[in-house]
Amino acid sequence: MKSILQLTLAIALIFSPVMFSSDLVHAETEVTDEALTEHPSVTLGDIQLAISRLEQQGLLTDRRLASDLQRELTVMRFFLKDPTDEKLHSYMLEFQQSLAEYRNQSRLNETTYEQLRTLTNYFLHRHDTLYFSYDSDWADRLETTQLRYVLPEESNLNDDELKKAEDVMTSGLEDQLYPGAVTLIAKDGDIVFHESVGDSYKYDANGEPLSNEDMIAMTNETLFDLASLTKTFTATAIMQLHETNRLSIDDLVIDYLPEFYTYPDKDTITIEQLLTHTSGLPASISLANYDEQEEMWEAILSLETVYTPGAQMIYSDVGMMILGKIVEVVSEQSLDSYVEEWITVPLGMTDTMFNPNRELHTIAPTEYSPDRGLVWGDVHDEKAAALQGVAGHAGLFSTAYDLAIFLQTMINGGSYGDAQVLQPESVQLMMEDQITTESHLGQSLGWNVNRGWFMAGLSSPSTVGHTGFTGTSFVLDPLTDSFVIFLTNRVHPTRDEGSINGVRHDLVQQFIRSIPYSHPLEGHTWYSGMTSNTSSELVFEFDTRETDRLVFDTSFDILNDIARDQGFVELSTDDGDTWKPLPVTIAMDDYTKTMHHSWIGSTKNHWVEAQASIEDLTEEEVLIRFRYVTSSSNGKGWWIRPADPENWNLVNDQNWSLIETELEVSVH
Repeated sequence: MKSILQLTLAIALIFSPVMFSSDLVHAETEVTDEALTEHPSVTLGDIQLAISRLEQQGLLTDRRLASDLQRELTVMRFFLKDPTDEKLHSYMLEFQQSLAEYRNQSRLNETTYEQLRTLTNYFLHRHDTLYFSYDSDWADRLETTQLRYVLPEESNLNDDELKKAEDVMTSGLEDQLYPGAVTLIAKDGDIVFHESVGDSYKYDANGEPLSNEDMIAMTNETLFDLASLTKTFTATAIMQLHETNRLSIDDLVIDYLPEFYTYPDKDTITIEQLLTHTSGLPASISLANYDEQEEMWEAILSLETVYTPGAQMIYSDVGMMILGKIVEVVSEQSLDSYVEEWITVPLGMTDTMFNPNRELHTIAPTEYSPDRGLVWGDVHDEKAAALQGVAGHAGLFSTAYDLAIFLQTMINGGSYGDAQVLQPESVQLMMEDQITTESHLGQSLGWNVNRGWFMAGLSSPSTVGHTGFTGTSFVLDPLTDSFVIFLTNRVHPTRDEGSINGVRHDLVQQFIRSIPYSHPLEGHTWYSGMTSNTSSELVFEFDTRETDRLVFDTSFDILNDIARDQGFVELSTDDGDTWKPLPVTIAMDDYTKTMHHSWIGSTKNHWVEAQASIEDLTEEEVLIRFRYVTSSSNGKGWWIRPADPENWNLVNDQNWSLIETELEVSVH
């Protein structure tokens, strides 16, 4: 194979390809734009898995060729840590050319070639993603901002749109997804929305509604079982110990828990890998058959890995449980005592605690359990309950307001009022995405990153948050200095009522609709909207006699965590009978990127210049189409502003809207 990657191929020989669990894509036809809008993301690991399966099926019989292809892909994964690097696109195009050469040499049959070409096309589609190389959005933050309640108009938000957030909350009640909920939204330190709906205590042991007299209404002050939101507090505790040099996230787990080394590979697992869920440990463990705490911890620490540490990301309660134990070993305090002394008390979070010693009517109950009855005031998670209510993965209770203090502290760079629980550098390190080739999902040190299914239009490579099984979640966006907290007890009276992810997503979107969005004063700006499950088309007739370049300004936020939504710029030279992708180069300052297939990613609220060459066309007039396809989860949308509107004649504006000469508008 004639490839620049062969220069480093010898190094890659020491690495065996890591096989991912995604299914092989069986496709024997050319990848169309329609197929691209439906297909999920494809990783380098998926292509490697496809090669292995093609060998097993007898469709790839040249073992040396198969080995060479695997090594090529392994080198890409090892050396190209930045999945948005322009070189990745060039290398994959070169890989495709090599596949074509092998087909021409009869080393690849037509079926095998088509399947691998299809997968590599999907990969190229996935990695046409734009991010600008600005300074970290978590850097250089050292503020003391304290929260205050304001009216929406005092913070320059659209009051009518923001009030509709309560309608979104109520929709979950009507669909019986949860008995009650509390939402708190803040921007720039201002709490602009804090409302409760429904009931906290509503059902009896048979799942039947209680009488009105026995029900307990949900209030803004209700305490919730946070479930996995606890993990972000455990991560904060670890970062405190890291910045005071009491441990390093690069340290091995066995340095603090020698009994952890019970199987090969476990002596290589680091604290950082526990934080990023890349340790190779299983997702969970049952502690039901153990009576003593010592026996439980022996079982936890002696678990065998289920994959090679560092190879991929699998969400693991076990890893966070072990992190909680490390906090106890290093600090010589119990985890609940440590969190209280070093996090919640300094920040004034008086309603955040393990094993809450409060009147039951102030706490949202969770599930009816055959063994435990109604779980109310005790942690819902079975593992945390077995560990007496205190664990690194679950166990904390809190209110929406207390969580707002915690999140504002992170926005401030680790400070709140007179208290400082982390240095800004530690906050920055904790929030940065640590994932390279282990997963297509983002993950920082204990926090989820860029998860569009619940972060919605706030998603970006800098956005962090978490969800909890009991029905809790929060999203924290440093780009807008805002956060959305959504707390429910969806597992009351049972965990079987369905997913609340749609409500989580829609709440964030409703907040986004209330934020004014700036665009240039001059000229006409077209906006796609942010409606879910919609296809929007904006078509112009373009006169090629006037210019050989298509030029427009654009800003876009197209949800990209797993390529849920796509935008396309397409060209037709036969009056719309057929369309083909038009490569467009985007530029701002010293940064440029060519969008070859689809548009996914975000310009982070900035406007950029876009240009496409049409100098090779012989037609005097062509059609240019901007097509935006959304799923049930989507970002803020797409803005298009022609540089020379007189040369752009509108043909169709299906689901797009025209914004004329206004400085700021709300997205919709």
